[in-house]
Amino acid sequence: VVADADGRLYHAVLHKVDLRYGEYGLYVAYHLQLLHNPVSDLYVLYTSWGGIWDMQCNPQRQTTPFTDMGLAVKEFRKVFLSKTGNKWEALPTEPFEKKPKKYQWIQNPPPTREQKLRRRAAAHTPP
Repeated sequence: VVADADGRLYHAVLHKVDLRYGEYGLYVAYHLQLLHNPVSDLYVLYTSWGGIWDMQCNPQRQTTPFTDMGLAVKEFRKVFLSKTGNKWEALPTEPFEKKPKKYQWIQNPPPTREQKLRRRAAAHTPP
């Protein structure tokens, strides 16, 4: 997963719940990540979405390749804004604001020291 200059990962898990929808309600999830393939030097915006149960078995998926990291980051931010109504780049300093009919952001807790060490070690391990 691509990180910005501050080490913040371009990765978001979103969800939307509407109990007024149908007999059981509407429970949907949306996942987006910005990935980098160092072999081909491509950046890929990976998105998946669907009902909560679909996300386990058979989510809808899309991958969008970019040759330029700046364009890939711009698209990640655009998708995050369209799904949540919040600007990704504002989140480190401004709180996430819940918007009607938009997805909510499930914030990942900051990584522990051990997780950071494991990531660093994995990044330097040959395939």
